[in-house]
Amino acid sequence: MTVVPTASNPGDVNITVNGNTVTSGSSYSVTNLRKGENTIIIKVISKITGNENTYICVIKIS
Repeated sequence: MTVVPTASNPGDVNITVNGNTVTSGSSYSVTNLRKGENTIIIKVISKITGNENTYICVIKIS
């Protein structure tokens, strides 16, 4: 599965997908998906304030 996290202010944030750094607007392939529930964790961290927002996506595969 491919994730493409995009920030409106890409120069001001760091983005990670499942702990891997991703450039805003770039594709990241999530591998090792299995049957059942799969969790994808996207974190957006402000370079200016240090604030962190976490987004958790649960993908179910039958």
